[in-house]
Amino acid sequence: MEHWKPDPDMKANVNVVPDEIADEAACSTVIEQLSYLLEELAAQKPLFSKISETIVSERPVRDQNSIKDHYLTMRTREERVNTVIIEGLIRGDLCGKSVDDTLSEGNPERSGSESLTDIQERISESRQSIIDMLRDAPSKAWNSSVIENGRRRTLLEWAFKMALEDADTLREISMQLSEIQLIFRR
Repeated sequence: MEHWKPDPDMKANVNVVPDEIADEAACSTVIEQLSYLLEELAAQKPLFSKISETIVSERPVRDQNSIKDHYLTMRTREERVNTVIIEGLIRGDLCGKSVDDTLSEGNPERSGSESLTDIQERISESRQSIIDMLRDAPSKAWNSSVIENGRRRTLLEWAFKMALEDADTLREISMQLSEIQLIFRR
């Protein structure tokens, strides 16, 4: 299996992010960052087993997502957007193409019957699949790119964007969990 190696014919320009050459350390680091979601979901299982499905499904404010909505969004993003784009970049099918239509597929399904545990399990399965694809990706795939809203993103940049989205979503969930804890302490 060939792992990522810098292309000696390409010159990195550190001042221009899209032209920056992905290196093995950066690729390994972003894969590690993506794996933190799996660890976080595993750590949350005991916590969510103590909170009723009704509470995690309630929206704190009409315009805000419930905890379950956040996880449904993550699942949909993993299954319909990130997996499709990562696979397409690695295979070469999406290189240089716009992914704006794929992004529109990222609107979550609202499913009242699916448990939070089941949703989290599907997120974990999709993320593990993505991590495995990235670990096995040929070196040239890391510099392949797609166009998102008029901006070019390499595979490395897309994977880093995923890690940032994870952090934002998990922060929102943590804030809502803190609010739940404060309400039930009184």
